[in-house]
Formats: sequence, structure tokens, C-alpha cells
Amino acid sequence: MKSLIFLLLVCVFNINFSISQSEADSLYEAGEFKKAIPLYQVKEDADSAYKLGRIYQQLGNREQAVFYLSQSILRDSKHVQAQFQLGKIELSNNPARAFTLFINLTERFPENATYYYYLGKAQQELGVEEKATESFKTSIALNEDYLNSYYALIASYIKTRNEIYAIKYAREILKKHPENNKARLYLAQAFYNSKLYENAVDELELLIQNGKVTDYTTRTIGIAYFESQQYEKSIEWLKTYIEMFEKESALSYFYLSKAYSRMENWEMAHEMIDRSIEIRRPALSNEFLQKATIYRGQRNEKEAFNFIKKAYQENKNDDLVHYQLVIAADEYFKDKKTIIKYYENFIKAHPKSSFKEMAQARLSDLRKIDFMEAKE
Repeated sequence: MKSLIFLLLVCVFNINFSISQSEADSLYEAGEFKKAIPLYQVKEDADSAYKLGRIYQQLGNREQAVFYLSQSILRDSKHVQAQFQLGKIELSNNPARAFTLFINLTERFPENATYYYYLGKAQQELGVEEKATESFKTSIALNEDYLNSYYALIASYIKTRNEIYAIKYAREILKKHPENNKARLYLAQAFYNSKLYENAVDELELLIQNGKVTDYTTRTIGIAYFESQQYEKSIEWLKTYIEMFEKESALSYFYLSKAYSRMENWEMAHEMIDRSIEIRRPALSNEFLQKATIYRGQRNEKEAFNFIKKAYQENKNDDLVHYQLVIAADEYFKDKKTIIKYYENFIKAHPKSSFKEMAQARLSDLRKIDFMEAKE
């Protein structure tokens, strides 16, 4: 009789547990998280802890999500979804733990492209970029349509200045998906970073035709046009960028001045660089150098020298700026002893400069000329 009663109680408990589980799952699926939470909390199985973790993950409560997903793994060390979701949460907060979780998943499921993708993301967070690229490439080898792995791989190559590979993989995407604007944007960026400005222009033009008129595309195409010596188009797009996105863009005014200088429109070149100087104070070395370039183009050596001197005052540690000051002094001053002093100061200040050899050669010539003039 007692055994029968016990069996009946067990059956009732199991029926109630099943009903409770079913009710909790229904509420979970319906998004009724507030009602589902207490029903899952009374259970001690791995799946209930997993679902609590997912609920808190969706509610934005990272700490509780990590706690319950960890509980799920403690209750069932092979709970795949708990490991996967916990790994994603920990990517930016605890990348070492994320790495461990995704290593485990890739070892258990070596044919799963998604796990290799997230392993690569964890490796990036840990600063092992080369390992990350290998994981992304493995993901692509397992699933050639895994675009997120392609994007991550291309971005990694751009970050590590391996643009040739970034170009290769971006082109692979565009071969299959010619309308993929994200891949085209990466391709344009890789061309631009490689100083292949005409190629960058071609890709940026296509992006703009596809409606991607953004701050990046308009500013970059303006500079790329300048670097490919298409000055009128450069001016057009840099003005578009200023008008649409950044009215106080010192860099855009700087390039506008350079473009006008190349076209020998000195009035506009002065106006643009003066605007850049006004915005950029006090970081002005490049702007002062551009101002000097304009004056040099106008054959005004005095003002050219004065502005290079201002650039030098802004950035005395830059050997290129200092060397340009020396060259300007050489062009402006007539007194050889004064010019010699500029060269001597440069060599003393920058003993390891790549310009040192040229400075020494010119200094030697100046001393000979000065000596001969003194004898006369």
C-alpha cells in the first residue's frame, strides 16, 4: 500500500513538473519573461538555467545572464548553446574565457564555421591578430558564404596593413555579390590605404551611385581625387563633405587649399588655408607649411620662409619640418654665414635624420663658397 502511494505521488509530481515546464517554455517563447523567470528558478536542470541566462541576456542584464549560463554549464558540461551564448557575452568583457569556450566548441565541432568565426573574434580581443585571421580563413573554408568571416578577415588585414590580402578577399565577395556595398567599401579603403587612389576613386564612385553618400565616402573621394590629380572633382567633393557633414573640417579646408594651389588659384588657396588655420589652432604645422607652399608658388620667398618658421615653432621635433625651414632659409637669405648656421643647427638637432646626408653635402658647399668669397 505504501509503495502504491509513493508511486502515485511520484506520478503526480512528474505531471506537475511537466505542466510547469511546458508553461514556463510557453511563456519563454511568448516573451513573457517576468512570468517565466520564477517557474524556471525553482528547477535545477541545465536547460532551465540556460533559458534563464537567455532571458537575462535579452533583458540586458549581463551579470545575471553570465551567472545562469555558467550554472547551465556546471550542470551539463556539454550544453552547447549555453557555451555558445556565454562565449558571445564574454567576448568584450572576459575574452580569455570566451577564447576557452570557443576553443572547446571548435574542438567538439570542427566543421562548424560559426564557432571558428567567434574564436577569431576572441583572438582579436586578446590581441593575437594572426591567429584570428587563421580562424576566419578556416570559417570561410568551411562555409564560403559566411560573409561575417569575410568581413572580419578583410578588416583584420586592413588593420595590420596587409592591404593586398584585403583586396583579394573583398574581390572574392564582389565576384559573387557585385551589389555588396560593405565589401566594396572595404575594397575602397584597402586601395586608399595602399595609395592606389585611382582604384579607390572607382570603388567610391560606385558606392556613391548606390546611394552610399556618407561622411567617409565623400571626404575620402575628395582626397583620393586630389591625390590622383583630379583637382576640380576634389574641390567639388570636399565642399560637399563640408556642406553635408562637417562645416568645421580643418582637413577638408587644408586639401581644398592644396587643390587650389595646384590649379594656381592663389586667392582661393589662401582663403581655404586661412580657414583651416582658424579651425585648427593651436595644432598648425601642416597648415603653416601649406601657407608657405602657396607663397612659394607666388615667388614670395620672404612670406614662405616666415610661415615655414611658424610651422617649425609648432613642431620642432619633426626633422622634415626643420629641413624645410633650412631649405627656405637657403632660398631667402643672401648671407652665407646665416644659411650655414641653419644647416649646422639642423644637423645638430637631428643626427639620425634621413636628410642629414643632403644637409651635410650642402653645408660643405656653402663653407667652400663662403671661404672663396672671404678670400676675394
